[in-house]
Amino acid sequence: MIFRAKNIFSLFLFLLFATCIGKDVSGQEVIELSRSSFTTTDEVQLNQGWRATTGDNFRWIEGDYNFEDWLPVNTSLDIVTLRELEWDGFGWFKLNLKVDSSLVNQPIFIAFTQHNGASQVYLNDILQFQQGTFSILEDDHQSLKTSIPQLIQFEDTNTHVLSVRFSNHDVGSFIKYGMLPGFSLALSVSNDITSPSSTTERNRVLIVLGLLSALTLVHFLFLIFYPAGEKNLYFSLFAGAITLFVFFTNVHALSNSPDFIVSVQKWGFVSWLAALLGLLKFSYSFLKNTTPVQLSVFLILGITILVTWFANWLMISILFSLFGIAVLVESARVYVTVQLQKKEHLGILIWGFAIFIGWIIYSAPEFSDIYAKKFGVFENIWATTFFAFSMSAYLLKDFAKAQTKLEYKYLEVKHLSERSIEQEKRSKAKEIEQKILERENQRKTAELEEARALQISMLPAKIPATEFWDIAAFMEPSQEVGGDYYDFSVSKTGELTVAVGDATGHGMKAGIVVATAKSYFHSLVNDHDNVDIIKKMSSGIKNMNIKMMYMGLMLLRCKENQVKFTSAGMPPSLIYRKTSDSIEEVLQKAMPLGSSPHFPYKEKQISLNSGDIFLLFSDGLMELFNEKREQLGADRIGERLKSISENNAEEILKEIKKLRNEWLGKAMQEDDVSIVVMKAK
Repeated sequence: MIFRAKNIFSLFLFLLFATCIGKDVSGQEVIELSRSSFTTTDEVQLNQGWRATTGDNFRWIEGDYNFEDWLPVNTSLDIVTLRELEWDGFGWFKLNLKVDSSLVNQPIFIAFTQHNGASQVYLNDILQFQQGTFSILEDDHQSLKTSIPQLIQFEDTNTHVLSVRFSNHDVGSFIKYGMLPGFSLALSVSNDITSPSSTTERNRVLIVLGLLSALTLVHFLFLIFYPAGEKNLYFSLFAGAITLFVFFTNVHALSNSPDFIVSVQKWGFVSWLAALLGLLKFSYSFLKNTTPVQLSVFLILGITILVTWFANWLMISILFSLFGIAVLVESARVYVTVQLQKKEHLGILIWGFAIFIGWIIYSAPEFSDIYAKKFGVFENIWATTFFAFSMSAYLLKDFAKAQTKLEYKYLEVKHLSERSIEQEKRSKAKEIEQKILERENQRKTAELEEARALQISMLPAKIPATEFWDIAAFMEPSQEVGGDYYDFSVSKTGELTVAVGDATGHGMKAGIVVATAKSYFHSLVNDHDNVDIIKKMSSGIKNMNIKMMYMGLMLLRCKENQVKFTSAGMPPSLIYRKTSDSIEEVLQKAMPLGSSPHFPYKEKQISLNSGDIFLLFSDGLMELFNEKREQLGADRIGERLKSISENNAEEILKEIKKLRNEWLGKAMQEDDVSIVVMKAK
């Protein structure tokens, strides 16, 4: 109920702040957006105002095309919408958008939050991006689920037409397995739009699959080495089938192909039945070599339910849930009966079963979900995994009990010698010592990870957008904590200052120096020129008295396309001149920060024209070793920069990173790498 209340509240805020639906002069609905639309959340879902028609006609992309007679639709394509559209596998969806002056020529990102097909997205009559391969032919159609947010701009306050050319030739299968076959779009003022499958969900599924696979393998190995242990066979069947069930029913978190996801859903049903039958056989194994007739009844019922579902004869979801509940009730009956008759002590198993049921009930949004959904009693994969672990714990305890009995028998025949006892003590001591070392290593690893996260957080969260520069930046440490650093500052007058630094070495000391440099940079940048900043930073770092720790630093103070450049102990930078199609090296030889605060640092005036590129980097890029121990060098970087000079800053950065990866090959990165690309507009 809490979840539903949150949804209602979010919908209210969305209707209040995010989107106003009006009509333009032609009578068509218009979604009106303003900067205030993004005040409550950075993301606006485009769920209203859509009209659609089936078929394919490129006249429909024209800006003045009147689609008022198209059907109002839900783009997720539920059953009602599919029937109204008489969906034939492909069609067009259109939405009128209108922005006020606060969003004109502002960067806005668009992406799919749901996408179970293939599409092409147009703003007015211009293709913005496509996802998958749209085709009116089913064999040529390729679906794709994920989407990278795309940058769009509205050039005026007129009405704009957002068009989606969409295809899905197998909507019946999506509906059959509980998946909506359509799409949903969202706009955002940042590129952090909710993705179709989150990394958190994917990691959760992978962890559960790993745990269940490990349980299956362990008990299968027990079965191989001890074939008489039939309970391990039935548990391996149950755990293996549950592993497959979790995979098939959560494959949406692991795959980007909706067609593949829907194609494997039937195997989720099969693995579900195999898991329940394995659980029943495991439970009946406590009855000492007797298999009740109920097992055959459950087998026939389960197969009948699957056959009627696959053949579309009787598609009632509640049958699956009721069948699963019946299997659990029967298993519980067996456990309680065996426990009460004191044939075996099943305390661990019964408690695990009880906690599993309680967990399912507690985590269900509605109690009816447990018996109304197809797999309501197994949808909580953590609870199901816990149940499998409780079964495994019982088997391991039973195995340990048998081993204990054997040890007592052995002690009755022959006592252990003093040497054996001493050896066992030493082994225990080593085991304890090893555990202590492991915990210490875990603690140090956690601290290093925290330090890495802190260093990453010190990098600028956002690259400043300026009228005169197109900028992109990148930093990759070679260890958990690196010594590279880049930063930006924009003064009230619009003057841009760029810093790129490289502290000596790596690790915690380098991270401390970087943190110090960042603090000095932001404290001094607005009140001092480049040379004064470098001298004061050098003096401050030297006063820290960290032996053999220095820092190279270059500062660029940009007023429009005029750059004042100062460097202390940094490698050469590269400038690409568009007019001459040539590369220049910019190098100022000077002592690094922390070595000699009174060194006579100098400042160089550089003028750049539109299309010129200023490439800054730390020595980790230029001195990058390949597998043959050859350095990359500035010449190769310059050649690549010259060949990609027509691209924007972000694309140039991608190509430089590609050059880095190609040169590195299978070799290890030995030094931190920082890159800043500045292209004059």
